[in-house]
Amino acid sequence: MADPDAPHPSHARLEARLKARHAEATADFMRVFGYPPGRWLQMEAVHGTLAACKLLLAPGTEYVTQLTPSWEKRRLHLSVEAIALELPFAELFTSVERAEARRRLTEFRYLGASAGRVR
Repeated sequence: MADPDAPHPSHARLEARLKARHAEATADFMRVFGYPPGRWLQMEAVHGTLAACKLLLAPGTEYVTQLTPSWEKRRLHLSVEAIALELPFAELFTSVERAEARRRLTEFRYLGASAGRVR
């Protein structure tokens, strides 16, 4: 008998795509900055990709300070916030989490936050 608490197969595939997307972003971060995003890698190892994203997207999280170096290097499109707003990943996040991501990106005048993204 199937486990009723198990995620739907399509949801599991989407989470796997999210993990791959963040692996690409992590590789780019290391190439551009010359060091790994240690806090992200630690959170991802402990909680998993989706849960780490959700923790970082909670309103009031201090992670928002990490957006400044990404903004300076023109890499906001690879931030947890931007990826959470990408289709189809947006469906993995609550409206509150998406609103927080959008709010943070808007503070940095990131135009990608409104173009081709979930509202």
